[in-house]
Amino acid sequence: MKNQLKKVKKYISILEQNRWKNIVKTNDFTVCPCGYKKGNTPPPPESFRPISYGGTWGDGIDSHAWFHFTVNEVNENTYLGIQTDKKGWDANNPQFIIYANGMQKQGLDTNHRQVYIGDLTAPVDVYLYAYVGMVSESAAILTDKRELVPEVDGLYYDILYPLQMLDYLDTESAEYAQILYFLYKAVSKLELFEIGSKEFIASVNEAREYLKTEFYGDYCRPQTAKTICIGHTHIDCAWRWTLDQTREKVQRSFATVLELMRLYPEYKFMSSQALLYKYLKEESPELYAEVAKQIKERRWECEGAMWVEADCNLSSGESLVRQVLYGKNFFKNEFGVDNRVLWLPDVFGYSAALPQILRKCGVEWFVTSKISWNDTNRMPYDTFKWRGIDGTEINSQYITAQDASRGPTRTGTTYVGKTNAFDAYGSFAGI
Repeated sequence: MKNQLKKVKKYISILEQNRWKNIVKTNDFTVCPCGYKKGNTPPPPESFRPISYGGTWGDGIDSHAWFHFTVNEVNENTYLGIQTDKKGWDANNPQFIIYANGMQKQGLDTNHRQVYIGDLTAPVDVYLYAYVGMVSESAAILTDKRELVPEVDGLYYDILYPLQMLDYLDTESAEYAQILYFLYKAVSKLELFEIGSKEFIASVNEAREYLKTEFYGDYCRPQTAKTICIGHTHIDCAWRWTLDQTREKVQRSFATVLELMRLYPEYKFMSSQALLYKYLKEESPELYAEVAKQIKERRWECEGAMWVEADCNLSSGESLVRQVLYGKNFFKNEFGVDNRVLWLPDVFGYSAALPQILRKCGVEWFVTSKISWNDTNRMPYDTFKWRGIDGTEINSQYITAQDASRGPTRTGTTYVGKTNAFDAYGSFAGI
C-alpha cells in the first residue's frame, strides 16, 4: 500500500500544479500611495506612477496604496492572481479590496489569492486598494491573469478530501485500504504524456466519473450522520489593528462572501456584531444593500444579539443589557430580524448573570467555544442548559469542531472549523 499511496500523492501534486494555465504577468501596472480611503472612488489618473512587477510599496506600518491595471482579454475561466512576498497569518499581512469595472468585487489576502473576472466584459478596468498590514513597512506585489482548468480543478478536489481522510484513519483498517484502492484506481486512469492535451483532459474526466460513480456513489452512499456547514468570518472589532482598519476588514470580508454567493448558489453565511454592519453601511452603501438582499432571501444569517461580541468578565450588568438592547434593535430595525441567539465564540469568560439577562432580553440560546480551550480534560457536554445565579436557565451549545488527524486525543474545540476531512470528522469526535 505504501507504493499506492506514493503514486496517489505524486499524481495529485501534478494535478495541483496544472489547475491553472496561460498564466501571464500583469503589465502596465501603476501605483498611488495614499492614506485611508474616503468612499470608493480611486484617485485621478494623474496621481498614479508606474511600478514594476514585484515592485515594493508601502511607506510604513498601517499604510495604503491604490494600484491600477487593465485586462484586455477574458473568457469564462479567467481569474486574476494577486499575492505579495509576505507569508503567514493574514492579520499581519497585506490585504486588498479589488474594484473591477467599477464594482467593489472582493477582498484579497493570504487566504484569498484569486478573484474571478470571467463574468465581466473586457477590457476589465482593475483598481486594487491595498493595506500593507500592522507588521510590514513595505511589500512586493505580484499579479497575473490566469485561466482555471475546471476538469483538473474538480479532480484535484475529488481526490484531496478522501486522501486527507487517510491521515487520521488507522492504516491497518479496512476503510483505509478501501479508500486508498479507489484513489489508486482513479489516478491510474490519467494520461500524463502530454499535460493539457485532449487525451489528458479526457482521462481526467474518466477518473472523475469513476470516483463519482464507484466511490462517492456506491461506496460512500448516504450516511445516517450529516455535517451541515455554514460560512462564517470572525472579525475582532479591536485587536491588533485600529477601528479604521476594522471598517476596511468588514468591506473585504463581506465583499468576498457576496462574490462566493454569486459563484455558488448553495452557499450560505452567518455573521454577528451590529457594529460591523453599521460600519459597512457607512463605508459601502452598495455592498450593504446587497447584504440586506441576501438576508431577506435567507442566504445570509445576521445573528448574535449583541452590538459587539462583548467581554463578559469586566462588563457591568447594565453594560451587558445595553449590548443586547442595541444589538437586537439594530438587526430588527435594519433587517426585520429578531436575534434569538447570543453568539460569543471568542471571549474569555461569562458572567453568571447572563442567563437571566439573556432570557429577559428574549434570547433563547447561548453559543460559545472558548471554555473548551483546555489542556487537561474536556467539557463533558456540548448541548446543555446553563443555570445562572438566580436559577434562570438558558439553552447552551459548545461548537464541536476540532482537528481529528492522527495523534493524541484533543481536549479542546474551536469555532475556526475548516472544510477538510479532519474537521468534518472532528465535529463528531468532539461530541
